[in-house]
Amino acid sequence: ETKSKPYIIFGSSTQINKDNPYGRAKKEIGKMFRDWGEKNESNVANLIIPNEFGESATPGRISVVSTFCEDLVTGKESKVSDTATVFLVHAQDVVKKIYELILEPKNEDVLLQGVEMSVLDLHKTLSEFKNSYYMDVVPHLKDSLHTALFNNLRWHIFYNSFLLF
Repeated sequence: ETKSKPYIIFGSSTQINKDNPYGRAKKEIGKMFRDWGEKNESNVANLIIPNEFGESATPGRISVVSTFCEDLVTGKESKVSDTATVFLVHAQDVVKKIYELILEPKNEDVLLQGVEMSVLDLHKTLSEFKNSYYMDVVPHLKDSLHTALFNNLRWHIFYNSFLLF
């Protein structure tokens, strides 16, 4: 009725390239949005997000980083693959990309680049951070990814130490 042409930014997943129910569903929904955009002459950006993590993400379902942090803080044993790799991106970087897409709309698939890390190295890094921090030593944080991982771990320490009373 208003003849507006909304711009859709659809948060998708790298799982769209896998033949599993979640991947197929994400791929199909992205196609549905793209078809709608073509029919209505509206831009649709399909933002393909790798392994996103951030403070307060749900362990066990949403984020391998949060799962490992939660396990380390609560003393649970993590299941750690010694062959898998992940591409990690912090939630704040996802928000920055969405902001960029708002400023410069796209009508295409946009792959958000993550930083590749082996799952084994991810768990080892978080474990070393925890051990160092529990000894009142702030670990060496060599880049923004390591700073974000450390802050994620600290959130879980705070949450489990103070917010669960």
